[in-house]
Amino acid sequence: SIMSSTYKKEGVPILTHPLLDFITSIMFQVTFFALQYKKKLVTLHVIFAIQNMLNIILCGAPGSGKGTQSEFIVKKYGLQHLSTGDLLRKEIASGSRFGEQIDAIISKGNLVPDDVMLRLIDQYLENLPQDTKGVIFDGFPRTLNQAIEFEKMLKHKQTSAHLIDLLVDDDELVERLLNRGKTSGRADDNLETIKKRLVVYHHQTEAVSKYYKELSKYHPINGTGSVEDIFGRIEEVIEKVNQ
Repeated sequence: SIMSSTYKKEGVPILTHPLLDFITSIMFQVTFFALQYKKKLVTLHVIFAIQNMLNIILCGAPGSGKGTQSEFIVKKYGLQHLSTGDLLRKEIASGSRFGEQIDAIISKGNLVPDDVMLRLIDQYLENLPQDTKGVIFDGFPRTLNQAIEFEKMLKHKQTSAHLIDLLVDDDELVERLLNRGKTSGRADDNLETIKKRLVVYHHQTEAVSKYYKELSKYHPINGTGSVEDIFGRIEEVIEKVNQ
């Protein structure tokens, strides 16, 4: 017959029984595998949610109306709006060690490295609600290296993004920004600074645009006309890529 036995732990007699030990072992294994399955199931849910998202990279030079069009897209399609600037500020404000590292970089006047930005965006995507319909990426990617690494990240998550580029002639952009400067009070809305910002923007984004053209995910949009007309052109692109 199966007999019970005792042993002492810190002077207290503990009753043991082979059958009880066997049942305890089975329960432990069942609990362990259940937790592992739950972990995998959550991961699968995240991947499935991200797979079905509509991801838009909205590009446009200063004064192109990118902010206005982002609001229209968010309102109609229910997408999340990701601003890299807001993302950085939020991480710093959280007081995390990662946020402290970012703050140290920015406070020294240095640009945030690509790997830091990618880690932040990866973290953002992983924490999105499961019912998220998609994301508008505002201000990212800005460089070719960022674009390449970003696409690798999305591919790993079994999803992708399309780049919508609001195209406006520089003369029109300068006029818009000068007019904005009359009421905005922004110090950078002056002719000399505006021209420098446009040169920098074109230099940074040229390679990114070319990269997405090669991927057949580049969609140029005429950014002149009424905001409603411009949004109508954007809608046509989104409906096409979201089929």
